[in-house]
Amino acid sequence: MVARQSNFDESTVSGQHVVRASNDVNYRRHILPGLHAECPNCKAKMWIWERAERSPMSNPVFSTCCSKGKVKIPAIESPPEVILSLLTGNDQSFVQFRRSIRAYNNIFALASNGADPDRNLANGRQGVYTFRINGNIHHQIGPFLPPNGQERPRFAQIYIYDREMQIDHRRTIMQNLDESILRRIQDWLLANNQFAQTIQFAAERLRNEPEAELSIRISGSTSQNRRQYTAPSVRSGCHCLRTRK
Repeated sequence: MVARQSNFDESTVSGQHVVRASNDVNYRRHILPGLHAECPNCKAKMWIWERAERSPMSNPVFSTCCSKGKVKIPAIESPPEVILSLLTGNDQSFVQFRRSIRAYNNIFALASNGADPDRNLANGRQGVYTFRINGNIHHQIGPFLPPNGQERPRFAQIYIYDREMQIDHRRTIMQNLDESILRRIQDWLLANNQFAQTIQFAAERLRNEPEAELSIRISGSTSQNRRQYTAPSVRSGCHCLRTRK
């Protein structure tokens, strides 16, 4: 990781892990070393300098990740095989997937994040980029069908189409994504994701009953700390409700 800012003053940087070679593009910039230490309790990757006070270099203990083992963090579940192969495979298309992983994630999202950010901080023009919000983070999801005048479907609206049309719409939005990878991820989602399946079911109902009014609601547990942002999961209920005019 390289620290960068527009008004960078080379003369102010000194100390360990500073590039000394004058012909290097990062000359006199501080480059963070790799995370070579590991918490013995939660297995988090750490810098050795983050170890707890009086913890030896030879057998470090860390408190900022799991409070020296007091906080029990569930093990990360292994991803589905179709995703695991994309994350670990050596095929060139898999390598390209990892380089564009955020684009693939966005193109299959059913909703966008909504927030009221502090524009004075999140402007990217000076200092370190900071994203601070006012109020709550929420999900934004538009009408079930694309409104008149909208050029193409977005987010959950894409899922109402058949498989081939879904691929076409996604490639229209992001033309540089690999079609074969789009198909692999799409096929897995339509076969396993409860939200994608519910939207497909609702779309089929609309085709068979054009006069029906349908709405999709995501209902989850309200017992959790409401001050925290909790992402939806398949453990939340997704219901298709039918109403009549």
